[in-house]
Amino acid sequence: MEEPREVAIRRVLWWEIFPWLRLVRAAIVALSLRVLVLAIAGLLLVEAGRQALEYAFPHREPLPALPRGVPLSLGGVDLSLAQPVQNRVGTSRSSSSRARESASLLTELARQPRLVPVFGVWADLASCYTYFLQITYVPDRPGMPRAIRLERSWPDWIKRLCYLIWVFAVWTLCGGVIVRFAALAALRGEGHSRRGMVRFAVRRWPAAMACVLGGWVAIYAFGWISAVICLVASWFGTHVLPLGWAWVITVIPGALLTLVVVLVVLGWPLMLAAIMIDNQDGYGAVGAAGSYLFRRPFHFLFYAFVAAVIGAVVAAVVALFVEWCMGLTLWSAGLVLPRVSFGELLSSASLAQWHDVFRHLTSAYLYAQFWTSTAVAYVLLRYNVDQTELDELHDE
Repeated sequence: MEEPREVAIRRVLWWEIFPWLRLVRAAIVALSLRVLVLAIAGLLLVEAGRQALEYAFPHREPLPALPRGVPLSLGGVDLSLAQPVQNRVGTSRSSSSRARESASLLTELARQPRLVPVFGVWADLASCYTYFLQITYVPDRPGMPRAIRLERSWPDWIKRLCYLIWVFAVWTLCGGVIVRFAALAALRGEGHSRRGMVRFAVRRWPAAMACVLGGWVAIYAFGWISAVICLVASWFGTHVLPLGWAWVITVIPGALLTLVVVLVVLGWPLMLAAIMIDNQDGYGAVGAAGSYLFRRPFHFLFYAFVAAVIGAVVAAVVALFVEWCMGLTLWSAGLVLPRVSFGELLSSASLAQWHDVFRHLTSAYLYAQFWTSTAVAYVLLRYNVDQTELDELHDE
């Protein structure tokens, strides 16, 4: 009789048991200086383009401002330093016009939109698409709502289209470099020369822009097809069939349009990852993104949720570190400067503006983590659907 053999477990590869733990590695890669510099460059370029468009179209609908930082409120307690100083300034120097101006400035800064990890970044970038899909409901009579298009002038439409092209032109390049670097670092544990990654991303940039702008064109193309079918259904409902029966034929183009919108709005980061990781062309990237998104939708949502949770923890630490570095710097300056308190320093209009600039820069981590998590999520979805090894990447 064969005696049972004892096996000693000396090492457990948790990455192999739970592949989604690589999203933790993606959040750590996003903290590297190279990735943060690329994210900051992308944010600054987008902001420069926004300012240029605002200057070119001064009296038109304003473009969305760059969100700042992350929310630092837990259970109603503000962990940043601005709120305590605002209260202190408002009580100790309520009679001073300078104090009132500084307090109102801090209040205005606190009201500016803030990002949340993954979902907030996606919503900020996808708003370039969703702007052209917005409708409003105006009641025609009580109980009978009627949907009409928002009234926008052609200059507003052109301004938004130019903004869409500029935003995606910037992020398909900067985000593409980050995706390429994250795939090599998080999945293979190896680096790559910055010049080589930028050169590779520049070569693949036309294919990435073709996917982004092609998705926008596809939405409008299917929208016009659906509009023509609706017109035909309306004619049949007036002359041949009852309107209720004739309108049934509009369900098919409506369903196709819905699938196109979901694929474009949700799947365009996966398209960029397919181009930068597997060197796919435009058609291959669209096919891969559609296959992974529609065949594994719950995996996609699970990876997004896990990345958002991990990113929230790390981003809160980063934002808190930046907040307290700036606050304690001003506090220490108030110890040595004559007759200047910590509250007066932070309530200064010029210093508060710089405070807001640094909060904007903390958003760079959220964008960096969005792209690194996109790279890892794409590889995980590819493994679930195509059974492709996680470290199988395109090599130049």
